[in-house]
Amino acid sequence: MPADISEALARRLELSRERVLQVCSLLDGGLHPVFIAHYRKGATGGMDEARLAALIEARRELLELEALRDKALGHIECNDYMPRDLWKAIHEGQEREVLEDFVRLFKPSRRTAGQAAAERGLRPLADYIWNSPADGADLAAKAAEFVKPEKEVRSPEEALMGAAHILAERIAYDPLVRRTVRRVFWDKGVLKSRGAREGGKVPPEFRGYLQFQEALVRLPPHRVLAINRGERSKVLRVTIEVPADLLKAAILEVVAPKERFETGFCDYERKVWTVRTPVGEHRFRAMLEAVVDDAVPRLLAPSIEREVRRKLTLSAEDHAIDVFAANLRSILMARPVRGRRVLAVQPGYRTGCKVAALDEQGAILGETIIYPLEPQKKWEDGRAALLAQIQRHGLETIAIGNGTGCHEVEALVSEAIELSGLDLQYAIISEAGAAVYADSDAGKQEFPNLEASLRATISIGRRVQDPLAELVKIDPRAIGVGLYQHDVNQQRLKEALEGALVSCVAEVGADANAAAPALLRYVPGLRAEHVQALCVRRAEGRIAARDELRGLPGWDEAAFRAAAGFLRVRGGHPLDATRIHPESYAVAGRVLEKIGYRAQDLSAADTAQAVRKRLTGIPLEPLAAELGVALADLSDLLAAILRPDADPRQQHHGPVFRKRMREIEDLSPGMWVKGTVRNVVDFGAFVDIGLKEDGLIHISQFSKRYVRNPLKFLHVGDVVDVRIVAVDHEKHRIALTLISEEPKRGESRPAGESRPAGRAPRGAPAGAGRPARPSGRDGARRLPRRGAQPRGAQPRAPAEAAASPGPVEAAPAGAGSPPSASAAAPPARAAGRGEEGPRRASAGQRRGPPPGGRDRGPSRGQGRAEGREGAKPPAVPGAKRERFGRSRGPPRSGPPRTVVSKSRRDLQDRGADEQGRPKIRWAHYESDHEDEEFADEQAATLPEAEPAPARGGDAVASTAEAPAPPPPSPGSDVARPACPAVACPPHPPAVPGASISPPEPPAAPQPPPV
Repeated sequence: MPADISEALARRLELSRERVLQVCSLLDGGLHPVFIAHYRKGATGGMDEARLAALIEARRELLELEALRDKALGHIECNDYMPRDLWKAIHEGQEREVLEDFVRLFKPSRRTAGQAAAERGLRPLADYIWNSPADGADLAAKAAEFVKPEKEVRSPEEALMGAAHILAERIAYDPLVRRTVRRVFWDKGVLKSRGAREGGKVPPEFRGYLQFQEALVRLPPHRVLAINRGERSKVLRVTIEVPADLLKAAILEVVAPKERFETGFCDYERKVWTVRTPVGEHRFRAMLEAVVDDAVPRLLAPSIEREVRRKLTLSAEDHAIDVFAANLRSILMARPVRGRRVLAVQPGYRTGCKVAALDEQGAILGETIIYPLEPQKKWEDGRAALLAQIQRHGLETIAIGNGTGCHEVEALVSEAIELSGLDLQYAIISEAGAAVYADSDAGKQEFPNLEASLRATISIGRRVQDPLAELVKIDPRAIGVGLYQHDVNQQRLKEALEGALVSCVAEVGADANAAAPALLRYVPGLRAEHVQALCVRRAEGRIAARDELRGLPGWDEAAFRAAAGFLRVRGGHPLDATRIHPESYAVAGRVLEKIGYRAQDLSAADTAQAVRKRLTGIPLEPLAAELGVALADLSDLLAAILRPDADPRQQHHGPVFRKRMREIEDLSPGMWVKGTVRNVVDFGAFVDIGLKEDGLIHISQFSKRYVRNPLKFLHVGDVVDVRIVAVDHEKHRIALTLISEEPKRGESRPAGESRPAGRAPRGAPAGAGRPARPSGRDGARRLPRRGAQPRGAQPRAPAEAAASPGPVEAAPAGAGSPPSASAAAPPARAAGRGEEGPRRASAGQRRGPPPGGRDRGPSRGQGRAEGREGAKPPAVPGAKRERFGRSRGPPRSGPPRTVVSKSRRDLQDRGADEQGRPKIRWAHYESDHEDEEFADEQAATLPEAEPAPARGGDAVASTAEAPAPPPPSPGSDVARPACPAVACPPHPPAVPGASISPPEPPAAPQPPPV
């Protein structure tokens, strides 16, 4: 690898250059990235798959950048003169667009007006205007010299017009000008969308964009994709607008500077660099201003606008693909339910509901069709048929597809369980992709004699038993847990999703004798011919050892080395059933010899237990130095010996099982229910709470603190306890929250009323009053903060009658409980902490002391908890400083924020009713693609989350009914009472037609000093 590439990679990824060279050497050697992440931790320094993927992507980008740089230098260095600043700009350019500007100069183009004017001999006149000599003639006299009727220049005005065309193209193609205009676009540009045609029917998902505008630096990815879809559908007309005077002034600073300096400028027509040394005011500045006025709307702005739109789209697609891959991984890594016989039911109306009974391995035991729904309405016959299948085959679990008629079938199953008195549970399972599997070649080969609908029913039941083994048979794009998945580049999406499948299969492993061909296809390093040879071999007899894979047709040493560690062979060598790679068997044998055992001793249960007991607590560092292996590799080897059958999916959530169904009429605001996260998008998460409709947790309802990325908070498949915020019975809309309900400041609790479970009294230690949680992660809900064990907490809502399989299910907990000062560092996805740390008070807000207490500042434990999430945000120049040196930053621009005020008139102006309660409105939601219009309106109208209690007891302003803070006592150091707090959602919705003042953008590439 070139030295400059490795250095740039090391700087970008914050790694040493030697580490980067080692990893790149492994990649160049043909090793799969997943293999490197699992079995070359000593060389990579323990880099996981995500960091390796980031290194590979950064390497690809830098190689493409170097190719562009070489191309630009190849064209430019052939000129006689190239100023040092331009040479430096090319060599130090780290943006693809900057280098493309230089390459664009030499691309062949169609015949332009400027080229035609140059052929008529008007280039000297353009150079004269451009250089503005101090002692030259004026424009009229100079233009008269170029009047030549034989060259179609009949007047001085025509000569000046031709020179203006030449200068316009020179300005439009110059790299320095384009870089300046690009910076203005990103800093001050506003994207606007309008209706493409008057009248006509507009699809509901685009109604929020008929009068829409938002600054480019604040435009979220999902809105970019939605606007692009509307533009492709010819419903929207999209433009990017920048202040014309600001753009013109920025260009004139480059074209006609007022101060004297030397600069290199591109002569676009002759492909050479020239030097200009203007002195004082440009003589023909008025002429150049007219040229700029013509060049910007005709040549420059459309080109930069297309470039900006393309970059916005690519960034939005990358984000959407990452969201889809993360959601897919959560579904694939769901905890399997092993050892249970399952009754799978696929709802249907006219054609009936398909029913299939499956044994513990997923083999079909029996099948039937029932017609409890319209138009047959054979309800009692369907219930009797279900009970007959359950009793005949000894079934324990029922899996119901979530398709059309799911709610009615759930009522049928719930009634059958209640009337029969059987100890049964059911779960609602996603049908996404089941029909795709039923019509695929894999489904037809597995069940050639069954109908497609019955194959789909079997797939639904198997998703309970082993989600990974079943979902790998389906095109991952058909699972439908993405964000505008049909609007992104399908090839890139397919590659990303297949990468997620490979990663999941490698982490779990595959049985070489029992895994389906569809699962083996995603083992790292295996191709279709390798899978075919393996299937042919095991059809002849059971594979007894991993070494037998070396002799398979088409399996060379590279294929065996890449795949052997991820394939399990049980019944032979004891290490063949673990994730230890065969190349490490010798090291494993030496480790066992150090404690007086051999590898064969792991085959017997009693000796295996003794071996693991001896290995527990053994010092690793001296052992690694003695064996000459990396500490990370030795740690993984011992972990595989201690837990040979460990399944990483056991720490993830499984399906939520119930015994009775829930109606929407049973819900009321304030109730706590358990649900499963079905999809996570930019603006929130959709949760299945056992109803026909999914509820929405808006991102502002995730936590009392600011949350930027929902994927760091929730993942698809997570089991969470949510509180009902609002229920619209007419439109069947359900608004949810993870924030615990806190009493308002200043309100006294009635005498004798107990404090609700899950909330600690004020002044109590952090984490007190939280409901009990089970040990481990199985069944535990994801809390905003992981604190200490609770003290006698009770669930807020009626307990679910059903329990999920495996470990005990977690009791509902307050998703906003204060953190524990002594809690251990939470994982990366811990809730309640955004990427930018806790939310601070708004600028200009002064906090007073808490009622009846003195401001003591945050505790030491709280300070440590705040610093665990990541690095402290950088200070903003000119921003006010808070305690402990934290910077609040400048006031956030955008739509006005809702202010909690005592004035009834103010509350009415901000969308509240007469009692001061925010109004609830709902927008249309399309199930085909997660429309953010519903989320935006919900964010604007949902009840604001109670501000988190300030650290150190700082006062928090109450609502309109809260009493004013008490006056300061004599001798107190508080001079003024606290100002009203500002309550606002962390992601304010866009206001159509609003005037937007974009905030300071992220650091853009700066041009070199000219």
